[in-house]
Amino acid sequence: MTATALPDRTSPTTWLVALSASCLLLCVLHVWVVDDAFITLRQVQQLLLGNGFVWNQGERVQAYTHPLWALLMVPAFALTGEGFWTLAVLSLMTTLAGFAVALAALWRSGTAWRAVAFLLLLLPSKAFFDYTSSGLENCLTHLLVVATYARLWTWCDAAAPGDATHLRRGLFALALLTGLTYLNRADTLLLVLPALLLGAARTFRLQRWRAAAPVALGLAPVLLWTAWSVLYYGSPVPNTAIAKITGARLTTGERLESGLLYALDSVLRDPWTLLLAATAIVLLAARRQAAAVAAAAGLTLYLLYVTVLGAAGTHMSGRFYSAVACLAAFALARSLHDAGAGTSLRLAGLAALASFAVPSSPLQATWRPGSYAFALTNFHRTIDTRAVVAVEGASLLSYQRGMRMPNHTWFKAGLAFAQSPERVHVGGMGEQGGTDAIGYSAFAAGPDKYVVDRLALTDPLLARLPLAVAEAFDRPGHVKRELPAGYLASIETDSNRIEDPDLHAYYDRLRLVVRGPLWSWERLQTIVALNLGQYDHLLARYAARAGLRAP
Repeated sequence: MTATALPDRTSPTTWLVALSASCLLLCVLHVWVVDDAFITLRQVQQLLLGNGFVWNQGERVQAYTHPLWALLMVPAFALTGEGFWTLAVLSLMTTLAGFAVALAALWRSGTAWRAVAFLLLLLPSKAFFDYTSSGLENCLTHLLVVATYARLWTWCDAAAPGDATHLRRGLFALALLTGLTYLNRADTLLLVLPALLLGAARTFRLQRWRAAAPVALGLAPVLLWTAWSVLYYGSPVPNTAIAKITGARLTTGERLESGLLYALDSVLRDPWTLLLAATAIVLLAARRQAAAVAAAAGLTLYLLYVTVLGAAGTHMSGRFYSAVACLAAFALARSLHDAGAGTSLRLAGLAALASFAVPSSPLQATWRPGSYAFALTNFHRTIDTRAVVAVEGASLLSYQRGMRMPNHTWFKAGLAFAQSPERVHVGGMGEQGGTDAIGYSAFAAGPDKYVVDRLALTDPLLARLPLAVAEAFDRPGHVKRELPAGYLASIETDSNRIEDPDLHAYYDRLRLVVRGPLWSWERLQTIVALNLGQYDHLLARYAARAGLRAP
């Protein structure tokens, strides 16, 4: 072989292959499935058995925050009938699709070095690689956010101002991707909303009100899902959002404190991710290029939301920052003027420095995720969920031949409950701490068992009960409720046995919504009244007597 036939070490293709292989390996080694993912999977199981899209049979409640991701689970679980590996493979396939969309868009943008830069910028991000798996919707969010901005950049670069068809098609694509992002998880809308607004403004200047048609058509799935959710569940928002934020009656101070502590936790565990986001916002805004400014606006809006409100709904370190890292890396790479070998070498050095300076980085904590300091502790109200789950037995790294996954105490306790004669169980199961978690155990127990969730994620009444006045809010996403007198008897007898007269009257209305005949005219009227707050006075009187925060 001649010297000229040897591979060029500075070729972007060589870099891209090596980095892609490294990222793929990291994604595989990061495979894990969190307890919360099995909450959704139990509802998928109920749906496939013909019991409706429910948590407990006979009670309609949306216990998942990610409708689009839940719908993707349906054919996957129907094909396998198994939980852990189905979610792991589905997450991995979705992650690879996201990488493919990002790399293809960057390659086509004019230089393959941009694709190299994208991977280098992502390598030190713990938040991103932790949630390339998990069984949650993050991996699909990564795909949709990247696809949205890839489409925006291509449209901005190529659209001819007078080409009406091109403008409307581009706007429809942006609206559709924005709608799908919302359906995947409503709050991630903020990441992509600036892209849609930019596209709408650009089209409106030339097409005027004809621009409304592609927007309406693209957002039609959102309108259809919301209408169905109100009709079926009685609420346009998931029960999880009610349980964690609105129903608990958290104060502005509590939400903001949670957000600041969540950011602090990320700075200490995963400093690269927020540094990357801040750098992206500053540099993209300075570019004054429409698509770059839209990406900076999306990052800013979403980070503000997480700080002011969103972080109060999770204790999972980095969960709300994984898509931030993905968008920041993509937008920075796409906006690079001189993306060449020199730029990539500098980024490689920076990524290596970040990776080896931070013990919890993906390159260091992959094989032993629980080995770094404070990995397994509740740190500033959050936990490194992947590290904890890996140690407890629900990750690829904890797999042993012949083992049924997840190899977790809660899952095994659920299997035992499945063989017991009892029909109703309150809370989670198992001897390990944190037994209010219900995903693994309830899925293992089977669809015929009734599991009452003290954290209220799957319970429509408990979700609407405020936090106790004397109880401190110290674990975001986990607001424990005490069962009102007579509530357990109500469940066991499928009737209203609640003792407090005001809560009894409120539960009568709520039971009609979640248990009554779907097409009853009285039920439809009650849904409207419930969402307009016409029964809130009943909750207020009960809360005053029970020592709960005022609704």
